Amino acid sequence: MFRTGVALFLVALGAIPNFTVFVAQAEVKVETQVISNQLHPIRLSILGWGPGETLGISSGQYDFGQVLISPESRFIVFQPPGDYSDLPSMEAPRSTFTADSLTAETVDVACGEFHTLLLKRDGSVVARGWNPAGQATVPETLGTVIQVACGADHNLALQSDGTVAAWGWNDDGQCDVPWDLPPIQDVEGGGFHSLALTRQSTVVAWGNNMRGQCDVPEGLTNVVAIAAGALHSLALRADGTVVAWGDNRFYQRRIPEGLADVKAIAAGAYFNLALRRDGTVIAWGDNSAGIRSIPPEATQIVAIAAGGSHAIALREDQTVVAWGDNTFGSTTVPANLHQVVAIAAGGFHTKVLVQIAPPLVVL
Repeated sequence: MFRTGVALFLVALGAIPNFTVFVAQAEVKVETQVISNQLHPIRLSILGWGPGETLGISSGQYDFGQVLISPESRFIVFQPPGDYSDLPSMEAPRSTFTADSLTAETVDVACGEFHTLLLKRDGSVVARGWNPAGQATVPETLGTVIQVACGADHNLALQSDGTVAAWGWNDDGQCDVPWDLPPIQDVEGGGFHSLALTRQSTVVAWGNNMRGQCDVPEGLTNVVAIAAGALHSLALRADGTVVAWGDNRFYQRRIPEGLADVKAIAAGAYFNLALRRDGTVIAWGDNSAGIRSIPPEATQIVAIAAGGSHAIALREDQTVVAWGDNTFGSTTVPANLHQVVAIAAGGFHTKVLVQIAPPLVVL
């Protein structure tokens, strides 16, 4: 998560041809073991829109009408035209990933408020964007990373040995990883706090606790996923129920009556999303941007992500539905966008992972 909110839950999307995709807090992950075993790997390209990133075509051309990409292209970003003069902090994030820094080797993506992390198949991390607190400067001491997560202006990296590394903004101790932290299976960044899911299915929190977002409920066990909003936290239990704590000014902690059979959760700045096993989405909390008005086309959903004030959902047919604040084009989905396998939401921008079939070879 980040100061204005991002998606926060690690969940398997189910059977997608040739590989499995997971989504977490503005993150997308693809199992490397599966991809690396393909004789003809499917091309994966990251597509983004909103002011957090700008047009960045490494080579070739992208045709939104047909959703085609040239074999040389690796990263495409779409930013709708608009006046962003009232957001001076937009200047730094306008960076372009080239084929040298972002290739088909990317297996995980995380978005902060104005920065982006990329996890590559070899366990290394690439960062771009706003960098006043060093959030886009990857520590040289990082080990082999298996998951990355972004807070507003800080980052968390889960390493293969179960330990956690953190860097970036640390005024509230969100980067001060507890020295006695047990082996971890998932990490999530909140506005000014951090969450970790232990291998024993319990939750550990640290950082800013102004609204009690780090006061993990006593006896909370059997947790399968975690999520962090601006000043609140969520946990999904194995029985499909949701627990919330922290800020409640927008009733983020007021779990909808009867909510059950949940398989994924996401937290925006001051709102939450829950994906039920029947493919429907429930929203609660701040509704100033219309988040609770779920679009009628948001059916057969397999993944959800929450941005600062916008939401995005991935449908079973690999198309995307987005709603909420669109001041900066965060919910302006490119026309005819399809073949999407994973989604991610940042402060004011959105990213998706697109499956591109290998070029045909005529013998």
